[in-house]
Amino acid sequence: MYIWDAVCQSGDKDDALRIKAAEQAFRAEQGHKFIYHHCWVILRDLPKWAEHMEKEKEKEQKKKNKRSRRVSDHDEDEVEEEEERPIGRKRAKQQRREQRAANAYQEEAIELERKALALDEECTESLKNIAKTRALSLEHDMKVREDEERARDMKIMSMDLSTMDEGQRKYFQHLKQEVLRKMGIE
Repeated sequence: MYIWDAVCQSGDKDDALRIKAAEQAFRAEQGHKFIYHHCWVILRDLPKWAEHMEKEKEKEQKKKNKRSRRVSDHDEDEVEEEEERPIGRKRAKQQRREQRAANAYQEEAIELERKALALDEECTESLKNIAKTRALSLEHDMKVREDEERARDMKIMSMDLSTMDEGQRKYFQHLKQEVLRKMGIE
């Protein structure tokens, strides 16, 4: 009953007058009559209640000091740093769960990245093998063409022109000259 403390400080000596004044102040502040008067009469002198009231007074005093500090700080345009509260159990558990989930996602992303790199290396190796195979195939095709051309040239060079008529002879003589030019003999 904080109102009692306020009334007691006023200097009245008579308990009945102070109680009546406290009840009126309670009604004005709370909007209804104080109905626990019988309990208050029993509890007001007990040490446990006195201890409780001391703690309440300290809390009230701290609140008043904070309010007055805030008002004075605002007047002086200084920013007050508020004390950071410790994290509660639920919040700590939630943060741990979130951290584990983030770590799991991170590990999964790293694993996917490793797999992607392995696939890239595999793909690069496959492309190298394909390019190598194509180069070998082209080289083989060129050798086959060269061999076929050499065989054709040999056939042309070994033909007997004496048994041919004039048109055939001119045609094959022309082919023989081209073969000799290709070989760099003529």
